[in-house]
This record gives sequence, C-alpha cells and structure tokens, in this order.
Amino acid sequence: MGAMFTHLVGAGLLPARAARLSNDVLTDRARRATRRRAWLHRLGERLRHLTTAMQDRRDAWRLYRELSLYDDHLLSDIGFTRGGLWRQVYEAVRRR
Repeated sequence: MGAMFTHLVGAGLLPARAARLSNDVLTDRARRATRRRAWLHRLGERLRHLTTAMQDRRDAWRLYRELSLYDDHLLSDIGFTRGGLWRQVYEAVRRR
C-alpha cells in the first residue's frame, strides 16, 4: 500500500516519510491477514460440514420414506424394525 502514494511524494504533495509504512504496521497487517485467512478457513469447514449433514439427512429421509412403505415382515427380513426405523436408517446413511 506504501507504493500507492509514491507518485504523490514525487510531486511534492506528501512528505517522503508518508510513503513508507513502518515494520510494525506491516507485521500487524500480516497478523490480521493470517487471522482473517484462519477465520475464512474455519467458516469454509463449517459450511462443508453443514452441507454434508444436510445431504445425509435428505438421503436418509428418502430411504426412510421408501422403507416405511414395506410391511413389518419384509423389514425384519432385511434387519430393520418399525419402531427404530428412522434411527437405523439415519445411522446407516451417516456411516457410509
């Protein structure tokens, strides 16, 4: 950003020291940029986690609706119970 004002210094519109940024300012900017990148990374990770959770839930509902149409004997043959159908389906979808 210091290079932005060099043409004004050369024209005599700014004092020469205004064009240079101190090392303290640069390190503070670097720290803020690092924190900003870390914050954006955490935000991206949370969004990916949320997206995956939403997809899993949608897939589980789709499978649950299909399995809920079957009778109890068929469900027991494939290893599901009517009472715990949602939990069993949701856990199966989350594990894949």
